[in-house]
Amino acid sequence: MLVSALFALSVKYSDINFIPIAFLPASAFWLLDGYYLRQERLHRKLYDSARKQQEAEIDFSMNTSEFFDDVDLWLSVCFSRTLLVFHGFIFLTITVGIFLI
Repeated sequence: MLVSALFALSVKYSDINFIPIAFLPASAFWLLDGYYLRQERLHRKLYDSARKQQEAEIDFSMNTSEFFDDVDLWLSVCFSRTLLVFHGFIFLTITVGIFLI
């Protein structure tokens, strides 16, 4: 939505300088989505670990640090198939918009 607003400002004021600014929020949201996807994967590992334990052994800790080696790094998750398709399309749209206007 923020990217669309920057495109609208660019067209309204006939100023192409608004369009490259659209890369900033697009990048920020891509990195943020990658961070939350990694957190989700870490918590899934934590859940699977707790699920396999006996009820008396579960400590109800939400510390996911023991699973850091089992889950891809943050930037690797940012380039996972789902995020790459979604956010890559946004980046492609911004790039095409720069060349068309």
